[in-house]
Amino acid sequence: MSKQSIDYFDVLELNELELSYESAMEILRTHLDVLISNFEMVNGGTKSVEHYGHRLKKMSSAINKLRKKKCEISAIEIENNLNDMVGIRLVCPFIDDVYDMVELIKDSDLIVVDKVKDYIKEPKKSGYRSCHLLVRVPVPVGNSIKMVKAEIQIRTLAMDAWAAMEHRIKYKPTGSKALNERQKKMLKTCAKAFDFIEEYMTNLLPTTELTVKNKRDAVKKYIPDFDEDELKQFEFEYKSAIKILNSHLKVRINNNDYIKETKTVEHANSRFKDMSSIYRKLSEKGIDLTLDNVRENVNDVAAVRLVCPFIDDVYDLVKLVKDSDLIEVYEERDYMDKPKESGYRGYHLLVKVPVPIGDDIKMVKAEIQIRTLAMDAWAAMEERIKYNQDYYFTEEQKAMLKICADTFQDVEVYMNSLLNPTEDDNSKLDEYFESVQYPKKYIRKIG
Repeated sequence: MSKQSIDYFDVLELNELELSYESAMEILRTHLDVLISNFEMVNGGTKSVEHYGHRLKKMSSAINKLRKKKCEISAIEIENNLNDMVGIRLVCPFIDDVYDMVELIKDSDLIVVDKVKDYIKEPKKSGYRSCHLLVRVPVPVGNSIKMVKAEIQIRTLAMDAWAAMEHRIKYKPTGSKALNERQKKMLKTCAKAFDFIEEYMTNLLPTTELTVKNKRDAVKKYIPDFDEDELKQFEFEYKSAIKILNSHLKVRINNNDYIKETKTVEHANSRFKDMSSIYRKLSEKGIDLTLDNVRENVNDVAAVRLVCPFIDDVYDLVKLVKDSDLIEVYEERDYMDKPKESGYRGYHLLVKVPVPIGDDIKMVKAEIQIRTLAMDAWAAMEERIKYNQDYYFTEEQKAMLKICADTFQDVEVYMNSLLNPTEDDNSKLDEYFESVQYPKKYIRKIG
């Protein structure tokens, strides 16, 4: 609670206001989690939301917004005039997923949708695209139920990548001059390029039933029964490595962001590789499935992924990890300078993490993947297409995916140059983006 807030509100009034917004966010998060999980289960396990975030607007920001609206500064004015004190953002692989989520929320028996602002069909002047839902959520306050306002933003991975980069370019803490008209125009052109990539990849999605899920289920019968105590220790080692890695990286990244006055990581996640995936990996190498063989031959049982806005951020994070006095980096795989044949880009660090086991310290293997938002968008969409395709692509599909990856890279490089402009920033990409043509057969009209 800031001193500025206390100056304007009675403390009890302010506490009630903040409690109502905190409760609304918790109710909304929980309800959406259940709705989305059920939707994905009903639809064969297809991932409709890649990640989602939430935030409560600071009271100082709310006061400043009321001032801009020339409103009286009071609790009732905040409740009446500000729709986004509670903010939820859902990020989906494809545009169809966005509209599935819109309909899912509109059909909810808990959430009241007051308004839908569709900036996908009608983008903002800047090129920004997303779908915003202004909603109300029932929150118990004392002996009554209060309908608390909130905003839900739903966008695709590509839209999210552009929005995060555009925001950083506009609000970077370097004190640089505002964007000129040419730069504004090119930002809008970059947004259109992302739009085209989405359309390309959307049309690579087949309409057939899922088949990979059945293949994964079939693998289970080949997995041996492990000694229960050995399996428990195995899981403890790797899950502990994930916890230690997450905690250590969070502290170092927060400190780095504090020094640089910027946000390096947009989102992060981690996972413990399931045994069926481990079995497939060892089978491809002709290695028997034993826990010792897994420890020796599988580097990514424990994995952490860091996703950041810009290419420069990736290399900053690589340096941050390598400079750590806790993490031991034993191999680097730079798929940014040398992308995989498919078009995949990212930077992978194979590391060892110290985990206490009894009276000893064991160095447990883990993998850290670092990608930009654009790289992550392409990888998630490609994975979804691959999932539906039963891991088989035609040569034409492979070529189209590679074109999409290359175009993502071109846009990234250009937007990175806008973040750090030089006196002569008339990039050759200007002409490239303005003249690029996509085969009509891969383009469909949204809506």
